[in-house]
Amino acid sequence: MSLHKIVVVGDDSVGKTSLLYVLNGVTFPDTPYTIFDYQSRQIKVNNIKLEIIFWDTAGHEDYDRLRPLSYPNSSLILILYALNNQNSYTNVINKWLPEISIHAPGVPVILVGTKQDTETNEFDISLEKLTNKFQMRIQKIKVSALMNFNIKQLIQLIGLTILKDEKPKGCF
Repeated sequence: MSLHKIVVVGDDSVGKTSLLYVLNGVTFPDTPYTIFDYQSRQIKVNNIKLEIIFWDTAGHEDYDRLRPLSYPNSSLILILYALNNQNSYTNVINKWLPEISIHAPGVPVILVGTKQDTETNEFDISLEKLTNKFQMRIQKIKVSALMNFNIKQLIQLIGLTILKDEKPKGCF
């Protein structure tokens, strides 16, 4: 079974920690602010077992200098933004994708629009434009950790993306 590190980034309060709890089969949490944490789980995609380690990072700007230390040996990056927060979407383009292009070039990215259960003003994300601008493989999905919406689909997308790019990373 291959081991894969997934780094989860995004602005404060977009639901990173809540999503990771739900992805790991724990009920929706009432969790405080996270500086750094990791959680692991096994998934099975196309009859192949994968061991996934999710690295939950702090989105606050106070940790901008520390967070890049989490990127080495990543198999995948999840960038979360809240569907009800225009600023978190703007930061996908102005902060998160540029940071990843510097510290994790070549690592595939999944944009995860969170809080699908809220009233949303959906933001247009042109994957083609982002892919061309940042020279990355980028996919997207919308989820709700609270309502368990698209969680299985996200797990499947994670697994398929890793399998497509299968090269287990070294020690982390």
